[in-house]
Amino acid sequence: MVVNDDAHQRINIREARESDLKPINRLYRQINVQHYQGAPEVFAQLPDEQHQEMGELHRQICDAECHFAVAEFGGNIIGYVTARIKEAPKVSFLRDHLICRVDTIVVSESAQGLGVGSSLMANVKAWALYQGATELRLEVMEFNQGAIEFYHAQGMETQSRIMSMSLDDSDI
Repeated sequence: MVVNDDAHQRINIREARESDLKPINRLYRQINVQHYQGAPEVFAQLPDEQHQEMGELHRQICDAECHFAVAEFGGNIIGYVTARIKEAPKVSFLRDHLICRVDTIVVSESAQGLGVGSSLMANVKAWALYQGATELRLEVMEFNQGAIEFYHAQGMETQSRIMSMSLDDSDI
């Protein structure tokens, strides 16, 4: 899929390849810093070595059930999205359907606001429809207001909330 941004330059959305691992890892680390700073009680700060996340990213690229697309501009990877198709839980009061779960979407800070995220979302929507999904879901942290606004602009609505609290021995 090729789209034009406001500057009439070409953003190419394509399937991720193993040769994309290093630039994908830079984006992975970018999103980790943002999440660690926003919720250090939830997210671990990644160590300087890249081995562990490179292995996880490689597994996702090679996983036939994982959709892993990158946004490329001028030969550089400037964003990516990962998603999976899941069946709705088999509970009598829930409608039986396929759900596309977006696991990660990230756009390089220097490319935000250029339509890259919208292009990645359009790509994952098309993939989900092709897979027979009737719903797109993702989880976003409350501190990430920019992402929440982006998802609303994409037509997404809040369907439920995941709520949490920290526990320690003094709670007993």
